[in-house]
Amino acid sequence: MKISILQPKIERGNIQKNISIIQELVNNATGDLLVLAEYALTGSLVLDENADTQEWAVKCDKAMRELSIPKGKSLLLNSLTIKSENIYNACILLPDNKIMQIKNNPDNTEISAGIHAGDDISTFQFDGKRIKILICSDIINMDKISTLETDFILFIYHFTPENYGKHIANLIGISKERNLPIITASLTSDKNYGHSCYVYGSTVVALGNHEGIMEVTI
Repeated sequence: MKISILQPKIERGNIQKNISIIQELVNNATGDLLVLAEYALTGSLVLDENADTQEWAVKCDKAMRELSIPKGKSLLLNSLTIKSENIYNACILLPDNKIMQIKNNPDNTEISAGIHAGDDISTFQFDGKRIKILICSDIINMDKISTLETDFILFIYHFTPENYGKHIANLIGISKERNLPIITASLTSDKNYGHSCYVYGSTVVALGNHEGIMEVTI
């Protein structure tokens, strides 16, 4: 299968502008599964503590419905979403509009903003491949996550210049220990560093800090 990691250059908080940028990347991607970073529509909540999460969730839902997904392709998009009146940080598969993974370990900013936690890291099956989706801080509980029947890990994140080195070292360590590829989706903004990457053992292949598409056949 071919995976297209979409790395938009977003304007934090400007959902309408960001959705148009993402649509252009979607149109140019050649993968079967297209993947976006955490908070790709809005920018990270931890970098915008005054954000209205309810408003974000409603506007993001509207924006997702405006996206046109080419026939035969699927887009895994991370966003705040409302389910049973609770707000979650979730990865949603479009065009099916199906929640594939909810963040299990919201950070303190998210918890203070009323975001609820998921309760499981499930296996996402796509085109015959078995995939674990880890959203941001869920990776801190890696020792509790089984990957025995997993072909690769998707890490849905948002690198910054300050955290990039630490997280790459951690991803290399996990990949070596589990003998699994890890594909990380990031984004670029005034505070984000891009560098979406493919990690397998000590091999790291990454985009720079610019808008683009990284395509991986696996």
